[in-house]
Amino acid sequence: MKEWYQIIINELGAEGLWYPALSTDGLRFAKQENIGDIDSRNKSLRDGVKRLCYRAGIPYRSPHKFRRGHGVYAVKKSRNLEEFQAYSQNMGHEDPGTTFKYYSKLANNDVRDVILGKNF
Repeated sequence: MKEWYQIIINELGAEGLWYPALSTDGLRFAKQENIGDIDSRNKSLRDGVKRLCYRAGIPYRSPHKFRRGHGVYAVKKSRNLEEFQAYSQNMGHEDPGTTFKYYSKLANNDVRDVILGKNF
């Protein structure tokens, strides 16, 4: 996470989001004013993630699965409302209720652990 944060800061500055739009070739981040149409952005993102997965030697996972993983991680690791709000805003959600609604469903083993008083 620290390495990704440094990449974002170097490319987009301290205000850059963790899920920035990509250029149409999928090789670099697009500046907000140069985002382009949504279909080419989505294809570029998928193609870029495929290349990254291949280079990392891991099975391909869709960008949505990576985003979902980040969202679930954020909900589970937030220690207070301020942290939760930061994760929510970083995901581009104007309302933290959106983050909660879509990323807070606990897995069965997490439900069991909470009920039994085990820490995550």
